[in-house]
Amino acid sequence: LSKQEFLHFYNIASLLKNYNCLTEARDTFKRLLEIIGKKNVVLRGKILFHLGEISLRLKNKKMAFKYLKESVKAYPKHIKAQEYLKDLLCCQPGSSY
Repeated sequence: LSKQEFLHFYNIASLLKNYNCLTEARDTFKRLLEIIGKKNVVLRGKILFHLGEISLRLKNKKMAFKYLKESVKAYPKHIKAQEYLKDLLCCQPGSSY
């Protein structure tokens, strides 16, 4: 995919998430994550954040924690990912990152 096509699909996945089409959004973000690999850490961190947020909406706290932890690792300046991660840590005694 070209950069423009990649961003087009990223925006589509974001819209799907906003319209609560969570399975479709998750699948699209996962595919984008595979495509980008480790090339762009900021974009990788943002995609992982979206996957974490989707996992939270789907009530899968374990996956949300995994994605958000990876998001902060890839992009430490992602404030919202840090906030979600701290909230999850409060609810999971013994967890650390």
